[in-house]
Amino acid sequence: MNKFFMSLICNFHTNLTTPVMLKNFFINAVRNMRKQRGYVLLNVGGLAIGFASFLFITLYVIQELSYDRFHKNYENIYRVKVVGQMAGGILDQAVTCAPMANALVNDYPEVLVSTRATRMGAWLIQFGENRFNEDGVLFADSTFFRVFDFKLLKGDPSEGCTSV
Repeated sequence: MNKFFMSLICNFHTNLTTPVMLKNFFINAVRNMRKQRGYVLLNVGGLAIGFASFLFITLYVIQELSYDRFHKNYENIYRVKVVGQMAGGILDQAVTCAPMANALVNDYPEVLVSTRATRMGAWLIQFGENRFNEDGVLFADSTFFRVFDFKLLKGDPSEGCTSV
């Protein structure tokens, strides 16, 4: 046969049978779903659980990768922790002794600024005649706002911890 006629026959055949074929596939799929409802529910449930797991894992990874990245020099901020053994047990904590901050600045020229912060629980706060209990009080060095870029509602960050 001539190439021209062959291409017309192939195009004619493909263009006419594609909608019919898709309709036939859809009808067969609906019939199989009606016959095997348990199998379909198992597959759809597994697919939904898979999508939900993917979504939660993705959101968790995005949150972990963006943690504390709002600070100006986030790539140069490090947290010192202690890893070792004490009293027969393994010690792995992000808590160090108080002189560690000054020792890091004095002994290592790579360390430009260090700061210490600790959460002290609930405290009775007094401002003038007003007294109230505040939970989650954080004590920090005067260099805290040189390391971290937290925005203050009022006041100057350079004078925030010096008047205590």
